[in-house]
Amino acid sequence: MQCSTVAGNAGYGGYNLVGNPYASSIDWDTRSTTNPAAGIYAPKVGNTIYIYNESTKIYGTYDGATGINGASHIIPSGQGFYVKAQDATAQLIFNEAGKTSLQVTGPTAGTGSTLLLSTHPVANTNPDLRYMRLELRKDSDNVEESIVRFDNSASNNYVKGEDSEHMTGSGGVAFSSNSSDNIAMAINHVPFPKTKGTVIKLNANGSTDGQYTINRTELKDIPDIYEIWLKDAYKKDSLDIKHNSSYVFNILRSDTNSFGANRFTLVIRESKALGLHLLDFAASKTTNGSELVWKTENEKFYTNFTVERSTDNGQNYAVLGGFASSDEGTYSFTDKKPVIAADTYRLKLEDLNGTITYSKAITLMYTNVGDINNNAVNIYPNPAVSTINLAIVQNSVNLTQGSNPSYSINITNSMGKVLKTITTAQPTWQENVSGLLPGTYVVDVVNKADNSAVGKAKFIKL
Repeated sequence: MQCSTVAGNAGYGGYNLVGNPYASSIDWDTRSTTNPAAGIYAPKVGNTIYIYNESTKIYGTYDGATGINGASHIIPSGQGFYVKAQDATAQLIFNEAGKTSLQVTGPTAGTGSTLLLSTHPVANTNPDLRYMRLELRKDSDNVEESIVRFDNSASNNYVKGEDSEHMTGSGGVAFSSNSSDNIAMAINHVPFPKTKGTVIKLNANGSTDGQYTINRTELKDIPDIYEIWLKDAYKKDSLDIKHNSSYVFNILRSDTNSFGANRFTLVIRESKALGLHLLDFAASKTTNGSELVWKTENEKFYTNFTVERSTDNGQNYAVLGGFASSDEGTYSFTDKKPVIAADTYRLKLEDLNGTITYSKAITLMYTNVGDINNNAVNIYPNPAVSTINLAIVQNSVNLTQGSNPSYSINITNSMGKVLKTITTAQPTWQENVSGLLPGTYVVDVVNKADNSAVGKAKFIKL
């Protein structure tokens, strides 16, 4: 495939016009860069296809996950489309396995038709993606979409095989966003911003004077912590486009400041009010070991917690364990094997954008083996939402020769009130605690053979 620079238009070097050779649709999602037997074998070919829309005079774009301006993974019989070769060794081979009985659907107002059909392909969107879909609209016949997709593994610069460049058509509008190295994008991958925020230029062009609208048509799974503002440098105006869907403006072709790449920007930043806050971090000795409990707000489902311990007065810390947040607000972790020393604990919090903060350090002093009670009672999960499981280490229980084990289990609240008593002969037990109020509870196990204490364990009900 051709990968040379196009004379007079270096920006389109490597693009090739190809077509579906079959009398049926083919599925671009069968593409593979490594398997020659795949439906479409495409080594050294980018993952994006471009289909020119004869009606609207713009290009539909599909990047293997999301389609805009009518493009999707389904390519109709005889349909021509563009792909981009990464170098001169690129190949594009269609195999029988690429055929599909699926058909394009539509039409959707404002997007027109493909070359050979009166309907157009619709977007095939990966449900795990997070993105904002925008459009520039003059009227129902002049509309172009652009997507900004958020992924922390992405780069703000243009990356081959990750981003989809914008192909300029000849319609009444042209709309795209710029990478940080000023490449115009149809589908622009960016990481979630750090604390300083991210600024993305928008290219908004119209062929005639008049009124235009930038619409936010879709907003998918953008965390609440982020604000997204549309800023208009020409009018010195701004709009919270995350919560307001449209911005109306005018283009005057005689005034180059009223259109192009220097008028509009997207400003994406964290809301300080909705940022992650650690409200409390506490540590205490328990029969299970060192119990660490903390409370947070705005952690949602995208914060990672890591518990660390130091035994040299905070000079060096080792990781004990951790987990992702679950939007519960209260969490705990138990160090079941504290060291006979001054054990200093701290909590590491890593937010969605990679920002790392640490809690205060708390020291628990263990001076002898008696401080560490290898308790015979274990409860999990802890904290618990609906069900707890209790396990008794049987070799820690004194039994009269020939007798069978029997246990009395009491659940008490923080005021010492017994809420439930259970008798069982089994070393394992499960209980539904969904009816308990949120708080800390104690499970006390007694050996009924001689009324000796087997052990106690605390659990937190969320």
